[in-house]
Amino acid sequence: MTGLQNSIPSFQVDGEIEDVVVSGLPSAKVKSHYTIGVQGQGTKYDVRTRTWAVPRGPYFFMIAMSGPPDGEDASEAEFEQVLASIEIRH
Repeated sequence: MTGLQNSIPSFQVDGEIEDVVVSGLPSAKVKSHYTIGVQGQGTKYDVRTRTWAVPRGPYFFMIAMSGPPDGEDASEAEFEQVLASIEIRH
C-alpha cells in the first residue's frame, strides 16, 4: 500500500485490513479509493479497489479488482463471483 500511496496522491485506504479466506487459504483484504485522470483532458474518475493478499511461503498472491466506488457499475457481486472462482493449489 505504501507504494500506491507514494505514486497516487489521492490514494486512501478505506477502513481496516480484514482477515478473510481465499481459495481455502488464510488471506487479507483491504479496500481503497483514489481518483485518476486523463492528462490534458481534465477528465477524472473515482475508483474503488479491493485487494486480497494470499500468503504462500516466502511469496504471496495479490488479487486486485477495481471499479467505480458506487452505483450500478460498482460490480461488488461480480467481484465476489470472480474471487470465488479462483483456485490456488495448496
